[in-house]
Amino acid sequence: MVQAVTKCAEQALGDCCLFLAVQELKDAAQQLLDAGAVSTEDAATQQQKQNDAEACVAAAAHPKTLTRRVCCLWFHHIKNLYKRKVILEWARELQLGGASKPGYPGVVLVEGAVEDVQEYVGRLRSLQWKAMQVRAEEDDEIGPDGQGQQGDGASAQPNSTSSLKEAECNSCSKGKKVQAAHAGQECSWRRLPLPLTELPENALGELGAMCKALDLAHIFASALKLPCSS
Repeated sequence: MVQAVTKCAEQALGDCCLFLAVQELKDAAQQLLDAGAVSTEDAATQQQKQNDAEACVAAAAHPKTLTRRVCCLWFHHIKNLYKRKVILEWARELQLGGASKPGYPGVVLVEGAVEDVQEYVGRLRSLQWKAMQVRAEEDDEIGPDGQGQQGDGASAQPNSTSSLKEAECNSCSKGKKVQAAHAGQECSWRRLPLPLTELPENALGELGAMCKALDLAHIFASALKLPCSS
């Protein structure tokens, strides 16, 4: 700042330079303030990056388990075209697998992370239905290796060509949940096809056969209030 004022005085050469000197002093002071603010911001940014990197390393060292939910929804009927559309669209948005059988009755069999299934069911409940019931739900924990522990002894069958892994990583997702798809790897924790697809209205038997093949016959039987044969 002293150099700035001296330079101003020398350039004035005897003229009244008080105003110019004050102005130069203000400009120099503002430059110092700006430089200090930039330095503080850079330090904060570097610290945040370091914290994010440490969080990612910790997440990789201690991977979280996933709670998988299979849910079977029964409807008096599913005929409305808008409802049939959002049943599929919301499932794709939430990365849910399964199948929807419209008509009389309507049946939606859905599988995914428990939080996403809960969100999906909540959205469907917000629509107007003559009757809608959650007839069956089954939860089991999926470890970091993609394998689940099921109380009823059913085994998970790989049926997808993509592997979905969820991570909380600030440096790559800015605090938001990221779902990374790794093509070419089997998703061993999924049993139902991904994405959720719509079957024909007369495909109730086809849905039952699919459930039986995937050791989910008890889920299908609960949806229709049928006795479950072993």
